[in-house]
Amino acid sequence: MEQFEKQLDQYMEMFEMALAEQKLNELAEQIENMIKKQSDIILDINNKEDEYIINKKTTKQENRFQEFNQILEETTELINKFSGNTSNQLSDLSESSINKETEKLMNEQNQSVNKNASNNTKKNLKDIEEIISEINNSFKKELSDKLSKEFIKIIENLLSMSNQQEKIISESEGIKSRSPYLKEINRKQDSIDRQLNQITKQLTDLSNSTFYINPNINRQIGGLKSSISKAISNVEQKKVTTAFNEHEKILKYINNITYLLLLSMEEMQSSESASGFEKFMESLEQMSNKQQGINQMTMQLGQMSMMQQKSVLEELLKQQSELRQKLEELIGDNPGEKTGGLSNAGNEMDEVILDLKNNNISRKTIERQQRILSKMLDSQKSLTQKDFSKKRISKTASNYNLDSDYVNQSLDIKDKNAFFINAMESALKEDIPMDYQNITRLYFLNLQRNNNNDE
Repeated sequence: MEQFEKQLDQYMEMFEMALAEQKLNELAEQIENMIKKQSDIILDINNKEDEYIINKKTTKQENRFQEFNQILEETTELINKFSGNTSNQLSDLSESSINKETEKLMNEQNQSVNKNASNNTKKNLKDIEEIISEINNSFKKELSDKLSKEFIKIIENLLSMSNQQEKIISESEGIKSRSPYLKEINRKQDSIDRQLNQITKQLTDLSNSTFYINPNINRQIGGLKSSISKAISNVEQKKVTTAFNEHEKILKYINNITYLLLLSMEEMQSSESASGFEKFMESLEQMSNKQQGINQMTMQLGQMSMMQQKSVLEELLKQQSELRQKLEELIGDNPGEKTGGLSNAGNEMDEVILDLKNNNISRKTIERQQRILSKMLDSQKSLTQKDFSKKRISKTASNYNLDSDYVNQSLDIKDKNAFFINAMESALKEDIPMDYQNITRLYFLNLQRNNNNDE
């Protein structure tokens, strides 16, 4: 539990950043919806609609504006951690004359049918919408610029490492196994190793702020670390040819990492969200749908002939293996570490893949596949429940009854009724095992659209 909470603190910044982005988006959606509703009110007035109906709509509109101001206040406080300037702009809007005037106009049109008040209300709402849009764009640019600087800093360090490695390769040409210069080669290689440790720390810090870190980078760093170790060891053992081959591999790994980081930065810069939370949720949903299809195909095996089963088993093995790889990339490549949640789903996938390879499909295989899907759905639901500020409640996948009714019911994963994302309550309230620590990364707040907007 202590390790889980430590990991939670580590990722809290991205957790809150995702919420801040979603809060601003909700403000924009709220004001857009109010403009539409205000147009309906004006149309009703022009068409001399029954006064009771108009009053009912104006009352709802006034309530919407009150809710908008409440969200505005919450967003002002939340966003201050990431941007004092944005927080001040939101605070100014809250205290602005246009906001107070709109509140007064809302009250006037609610007291009696007033065409002028309604028209002026719509005009003010459009002005507020423009202000919100400018604030939102400014905040996104500020976050993107901040993260871009962190990306660039790491990329520059990698380019420096690449130049140093090229020099090692150049200086190693023609050196024999008895050359005293080998010690100097290893000293320089060890320096690159220490630089890699620092870059790895920088990457870890950056990954706590955004999902836009290509998961293949972890694998490349692992390969780089291994090649550096082998190069140093081979030089010490006077195996210069083998060592120099590793020097070439080291350069290739460094350049690959640099390229992947450039791609990650470009993707982040071109996105609507610096945290990348929506991208993560889309990937998780696509994987859930893919697993559902695999499960259904597996359950139909018993209805097929032996010849059909053979070809279907091959296809199932291919699809499940591909999904396993995607899951590993989604949660990060952490060899040797036991992680919970989706990583446990990965362990279940390994068992399913083994069953498919051995042509040993049993009830246990079906149950494993259902548990995989349940854990995916559970992660999505945890990330789409509400209330960041209150204590949270979220079931773990092990609590679910894995019968077909549950699976079918749980496939409706696009519930948009929640106002806030909640991913942490079960983790903080229940006895979480040690192997749950890395799943923290998956628990980030996501604000969903207000279901009452269409009322």
